[in-house]
Amino acid sequence: MDSTNLGSSLAVRRHEIQVVMVPLPVQGHLNQLLHLSRAIAARGLNVLFVSTSTHIHQARHRVQGWNPDNFSIRFHELPVPSFPDAQADPENTEHMFPVHLIPVLEALEGYLREPFDRLMQNLCMSHMKGIVIVHDPLLGWVQTVAAKYESPAYVFNCVSAFFSAVSQNVTEFPECVVSVKRCFPERFINYISRQADCIRMATGHLVNSFRFLESQFLDALLDLERQPEDHGQNRLWAVGPLLPQSIWTGKKGNSDVGSCLRWLDGQAPGSVVYVSFGTMSSLSRQQLLELARGLEASQRPFLWVVGVADRARSTALNETQMDWISELLPEGYESRIAGRGLLVKNWAPQLDILSHESTGGFVTHCGWNSTLEGISAGVPMVGWPLHSDQYANSILVARKLKVGVEVKNWMKADEYELVTAEEVEKAIRRVMGEDEEAREMRRRAKEFKEAARRAVGKEGSSCNELESFINHFTFILNEQNSTGRRMV
Repeated sequence: MDSTNLGSSLAVRRHEIQVVMVPLPVQGHLNQLLHLSRAIAARGLNVLFVSTSTHIHQARHRVQGWNPDNFSIRFHELPVPSFPDAQADPENTEHMFPVHLIPVLEALEGYLREPFDRLMQNLCMSHMKGIVIVHDPLLGWVQTVAAKYESPAYVFNCVSAFFSAVSQNVTEFPECVVSVKRCFPERFINYISRQADCIRMATGHLVNSFRFLESQFLDALLDLERQPEDHGQNRLWAVGPLLPQSIWTGKKGNSDVGSCLRWLDGQAPGSVVYVSFGTMSSLSRQQLLELARGLEASQRPFLWVVGVADRARSTALNETQMDWISELLPEGYESRIAGRGLLVKNWAPQLDILSHESTGGFVTHCGWNSTLEGISAGVPMVGWPLHSDQYANSILVARKLKVGVEVKNWMKADEYELVTAEEVEKAIRRVMGEDEEAREMRRRAKEFKEAARRAVGKEGSSCNELESFINHFTFILNEQNSTGRRMV
């Protein structure tokens, strides 16, 4: 679609377009759209990043390596009441999914719709010639507001193309069919079903992936989304990996370097196992003990981020001390691992750790953000999924891409099964070893790292697809302005 064939007096120019980004205001869903905002603004468009005040503050803090003031990016706060700080129940092995967030998601739909509608009304009264919306798939209701104002609205798929293809039965991979009961609780399935009904109205879809990584599954999704009226044009674009610029430049992010990176500086290249389950996942106390013992038995240096969600198992009251971590570990553990293991409380600069030359393996829950970060850093992974799309991502990493291993075969269980210390040790030794399997994983991990860098570079596949996406909505806006007809 080429918008340059329209009369110059009618053509919509990029600086006259307002792109509205609507992320899900939950940790883990902000960063991808934030980095997409930077990429779009760098191409001469205006971007308005819309969220709650708390998450706008987080977004400003997370820009990592670039200044939003140097781009045409503005932030807009949507007023919502405060929610109680719901806590996960790590002992609930039936649903490792963070069920405590479901009431928040349901409430947000009611609270955000009206202020977002008012925002769209005000934007339509501005001097912009066109408004385009990009939103999280869990906010499908945004499509109904977009339709009211005849604005093109695109869904940003924050999961892998593999998971999307499997979920929609457009690719054959039967061994990845994991019990839905374990991936998602029924209440959440009902929620996403309501959002999916709205998403059918979408103008198109963006995927945080790249061609070299998932071409088979991207093509399957592309065929699914293509409509007869498209005349062969795309409605799906792979624009990832969307990551901070620091991972490509080698510069550290905005975070304080802190003790963990200094500790890594003292370790041998490729020797350290990095362990993190993200900001929203938690393990039972028994599972934490098994993990601790497995790490110790592996005899490998390790850096383990014990997340704030894990603190729910501790009775220690002073969060400023490490006491609550000590309470969760085997007796005498910290003295035994001194010098070989580093325990980090709550948070660590993950990209900086993964990019460090001392990091040789990554034990991860396989959330798509973390998976892409591991791939882009070229670090082989031990997949330890807990819920949602993580099981499919673990299979993608281990069985399709062959850049890691699964800590356990989950296919036959309806509930989460305890991972033993022996299974942890075995998986780490497989990834960190010197046999042919481990060397091949490292070779392939390096290959995908270089492919990720090429994809987002000049004339790379994701760079070109982002340009195609921008041309797509520019064409639609030009048609609207010239004919008065809605083309979405």
